[in-house]
Amino acid sequence: MNVEKEYAEIYWKSKIFIKNIQLSTEKTLQRLENKVNGDNDHQLQHFQDVKNEIRETQYLVSRRLNLQWISQRLTISQTIIPNIPANANWVQNGVTVAGGHGQGSATDQLSSPWDLFVDDDQTVVITDQGNHRIIQWKMGDTNGQVVAGGKGAGSRLDQLNHPTDVLIDKETDSLIICDHGNQRVVRWSRRSGTTQGDILLEYISCVGLAMDDQRYLYVSDDDKYEVTRYQLGDKTGTLVAGGNGTGAGLNQLNKPTNLFVDRQQPVYVSDFNNHRVMKWTK
Repeated sequence: MNVEKEYAEIYWKSKIFIKNIQLSTEKTLQRLENKVNGDNDHQLQHFQDVKNEIRETQYLVSRRLNLQWISQRLTISQTIIPNIPANANWVQNGVTVAGGHGQGSATDQLSSPWDLFVDDDQTVVITDQGNHRIIQWKMGDTNGQVVAGGKGAGSRLDQLNHPTDVLIDKETDSLIICDHGNQRVVRWSRRSGTTQGDILLEYISCVGLAMDDQRYLYVSDDDKYEVTRYQLGDKTGTLVAGGNGTGAGLNQLNKPTNLFVDRQQPVYVSDFNNHRVMKWTK
């Protein structure tokens, strides 16, 4: 059981425990109120004050538990960055984790892999551009699994055409893909049995993707020389970078490709034909 599941179990057990206390307290208060109703007004007012204090305490306890749950989830979701010494040395030989059996379309091969995304469990999701598919490798596997496309280049909902980027939307457990050759952004569920995707954005020459902590989607468009931010489900976005025609000015881009958005939401852009990396802040 992972840390988040353990904390979730503790949270719900605590919620049930608090609810049971509240029900028991309400029954006791009701019995006392029935008894006090026959006494003088001073005692009744005192009882009402005590009852209000008890209910306020119950509310504060429940609210604090909810806030602790939110705080814990945020803490768990943060990436733990190891303290790597400045003079650290890496091993001299790498390890092949996907492909490595020559160019091809078998599930142990790749053809011009363009980009990748690594999930929390070390699953590597790859844009296998030459095979017009998205393929994933779990740690230690000798063969990958095609999770989107793989039916030749085409524009059907079960096809891709030279995909260039992919990311995982953990909230919906789905893949969001730059389907560059079809000038669209598509989403494929990661659930078993998924045979086709659905279109999020059309008529966009998407090359790169990024998603921030609020699940806004950032898309680089190498035809319009711009980067745009979209709320998932919206067809109209907000211009973030470029959009002033091709050029080398600080307000311009020339074939934007890869993107990165950090927690403070500045956007980093690979400005391919200007041979530079640009940063845009909010």
